[in-house]
Amino acid sequence: MRRDGFSYSLGEDNNVGTPRELTQLLAMIFKAEILDRDACDQMLEILLKQQLNDRLPRFLPAGTPVAHKTGTFSGVRNDAGIIYAGENSHVVVTVLSTWDHSACRGDPVAEWARAIELDTAIGQIGLAAYQAFC
Repeated sequence: MRRDGFSYSLGEDNNVGTPRELTQLLAMIFKAEILDRDACDQMLEILLKQQLNDRLPRFLPAGTPVAHKTGTFSGVRNDAGIIYAGENSHVVVTVLSTWDHSACRGDPVAEWARAIELDTAIGQIGLAAYQAFC
């Protein structure tokens, strides 16, 4: 892992987004403000099929729909999505995290423990958002 590599670059040539921008994008998709309703519904259907559900959805009641996208690479764990908290209640949540991967690199048990800690924290944020808007 190189923190000076392209993936970590904040330059204009890198495809990066802020939590605010990702939240705004998801809200615009949900409201069909960026394309027509059909196209936005197709995007939501794809996001609802996310198979890695151990972050935002982790502690939500079983069956709670979450249209989300995770992201992972060395020292980064993310999730951004729309939690369907009720029939007429939806909340958009974005969590981006970085951590010092070098502190446990080479120790698979420590790496796994750190990943679980981060996924748990993201899940707790998802649950708090759900409870606030349910």
